Amino acid sequence: MKEIELSEVRRLIDYDCTTGKFKWRVNRGHMNRGLVAGTMRDGGYIEIMVFGKHLRAHRLAWFIYYGEWPDKEIDHINGDRTDNRIVNLREATRRKNAQNMQCHRDGGVCGVQRTPRGRYQARAYLDKRLRHLGVFDTEIEAHAAYKEAVKSNA
Repeated sequence: MKEIELSEVRRLIDYDCTTGKFKWRVNRGHMNRGLVAGTMRDGGYIEIMVFGKHLRAHRLAWFIYYGEWPDKEIDHINGDRTDNRIVNLREATRRKNAQNMQCHRDGGVCGVQRTPRGRYQARAYLDKRLRHLGVFDTEIEAHAAYKEAVKSNA
C-alpha cells in the first residue's frame, strides 16, 4: 500500500473520524460525489476500491487520519467491524486482535470466564503463557484483575 499517496486519497475520499463514514469527493465511474464509499464484504469488513485496489476501510481510516499506513493489524476495539470511528481503532499485534475478537464473539468481557459454580475466573496471556489470575464473585472484579495484569505486563 505504500505506493498510494495520501494527497491522492484525500482528493478522492472524505473520511469523518467521528462517524467512521467515508464519502466520495469526486464524480468518476461508479463514484458519485457525496455518496457513501465502501461495500460490505465477507467477514463483515467494509472495503473501498481506490486506484484499482480493494482497501479495508479501517486501514484506510488509519492512513487518512494519521498520514501513514499502520505497521500492525488494526483492531476494532468494540468488536464491530463496521465501526470505523478513529476512537474505535487501534494498532494491535495479531494476538491482541485475536483476543479482542474472542471476547466479543463470546459476548463476555476479555479475560473472564464463568466457572461451573457461578463465579468468575480471570486469565490472561502474559509472556506468551496463559496465567490464572484468580476467581472472583463478580464479572467486574475478574475483569479488573485481567486489565491490571495486562496493563502491568505491557
